[in-house]
Amino acid sequence: MASSRGLVLVLLLALLLRCSLFMFGIHDWIYSRIEFATPVTSWKRVLEGLSLLDYGISPYTGDTVHEPPLILLLFHLFQNETSNFTMPSIFLICDVLTGIVLYKSAQAHCKILMSCQQRDLKNYAENVGPILLTADHLRNIPLLVLASYLLNPFTVASCVAQSTAVITNLSVTVALYFALLGSAPLSMCFIAVAAYKSLYPIMLIVPITLILIQK
Repeated sequence: MASSRGLVLVLLLALLLRCSLFMFGIHDWIYSRIEFATPVTSWKRVLEGLSLLDYGISPYTGDTVHEPPLILLLFHLFQNETSNFTMPSIFLICDVLTGIVLYKSAQAHCKILMSCQQRDLKNYAENVGPILLTADHLRNIPLLVLASYLLNPFTVASCVAQSTAVITNLSVTVALYFALLGSAPLSMCFIAVAAYKSLYPIMLIVPITLILIQK
């Protein structure tokens, strides 16, 4: 019960923090800051690409837009929505979903740790009881993981800056979660999504494959 209350509290605090920063116009100040925007993740470049699409010009004729075509078209679908909060909502939802998936991943990993310990218990010395993991030791780990992500100042600022790295974060996190569950097809599918957005997640194939082999 306490863990559930903590989960709800962290989620509400994360939502309130991000919504407040959007409402106070912080986005307009930080969305082009180099601390949160690279040529691959910059929202300013996405806006330029959307403007080119509106004029019937290929956004890839120059060296401005580096966003993959499908993701750029996805943003283009929501561009003409009447609400000014439609685009920020996409980033807010992705960020909160990433936190929730991290929470579930931490829960799954804790269960794996307890299962491995129980399996190997017969190989341990007789006097190791005091240092064995217990459910109490791991109870707050998922909540700490959730809070570490959703309340991290850099994560909050990246979301408010509408950095498209938020999409990569969600894809990588979901891939890790399905790997912990032992689902190779879904895990590799989301690694492919992450690699489509940015090439670097392709390096996660090896560690995720090792996780799947252990499962």
